[in-house]
Amino acid sequence: MEKKLAKWEIERENFVKDVIKSLEEGNAPWRKEWKYKFVPNNPTTNTVYKGGNAIKLFIISNLKGYEDDRFLTYLQAESKGWNVKKGAKGIPIEKFLLYDKQTKKTFNPDNIKNLSLKEQMEYKNKNVFPMIKVFYVFNGADIEGIPPLKKEIKEVNYNKIDKILDNSGVKVLYGGGQAFYSPGLDEIHLPEKRNFISEQTFYSTALHELAHSTGHKDRFNRDLNGKFGSDSYSKEELIAELSSVFSGMKLPLNFDNSVLDNSKAYLQSWAKALENNKNLIYESSKEAEKVSDFIVKLQNQHNNEIFKNNLSEVNINASKIIENKNSNSLIEKIQAKRENKENNLGRGV
Repeated sequence: MEKKLAKWEIERENFVKDVIKSLEEGNAPWRKEWKYKFVPNNPTTNTVYKGGNAIKLFIISNLKGYEDDRFLTYLQAESKGWNVKKGAKGIPIEKFLLYDKQTKKTFNPDNIKNLSLKEQMEYKNKNVFPMIKVFYVFNGADIEGIPPLKKEIKEVNYNKIDKILDNSGVKVLYGGGQAFYSPGLDEIHLPEKRNFISEQTFYSTALHELAHSTGHKDRFNRDLNGKFGSDSYSKEELIAELSSVFSGMKLPLNFDNSVLDNSKAYLQSWAKALENNKNLIYESSKEAEKVSDFIVKLQNQHNNEIFKNNLSEVNINASKIIENKNSNSLIEKIQAKRENKENNLGRGV
């Protein structure tokens, strides 16, 4: 008997189908050169969407031609005296929550704060489990009464990107006609800057290869040994591409399609990987945002300083890591709960 999918699983599958369709038509839907800054945000809470939600809203905006980067729920619009246009369709996004089966509500730590640490742990193990809730948001273009969007033209400070490369700790070598990162040598190879058609092309390429370098064993230790066409290779390339989306929002720097591989084989490899793993784009988005945060921090800090400053956070979470070292991913845990049971990375220019 075929299992019944949860709402968030259905919505993920629908979204991934749209992404695969776009890839099969010869387009990577996260690639777009925006004239204005485009950072998916909620104007009622003044928050920026993160991870898979941010990438999903970015991609859907590209596919639907939205130029407004504001997204909010029906009730949030109503609370401001705005109206959702008749016939407008909401976009499903996700929120991870901890559910307390004892109270039948979202878990509130205050409810068990008077218990001993042992009792708290026992209560959590028995009653608290993760869940994903789906919310629907509407684009600002579909909201009547919302203030006009203030568009901000992208202005890139290339000196900041030079600083990022200098602080990365990765050796950058210039020459030849190929751009790639060598995991074994921990080196980025780039053609001479004068051989690129523009500064944007040069720096877009450099940041793409820098994203790959974050997977080195002394940084985030990702699998960089996948062969072209393999799931691990596709995931690593997807992480690098999506990190460019996040970095482009923050620096800001546009995608430069002239330096990206748009070959049918390249796009089909992503389509195949997404067919094999419907959660891939969400998993890659989470990692890509971490990569982008690291890259952006390099404007003001050296590579070693960033990891040193993060050490305390690692120590704080060490017990959680040990506790869950044999567990599956969060997604797998949610599903299980419901069921009760040396290659170079880069491209030529």
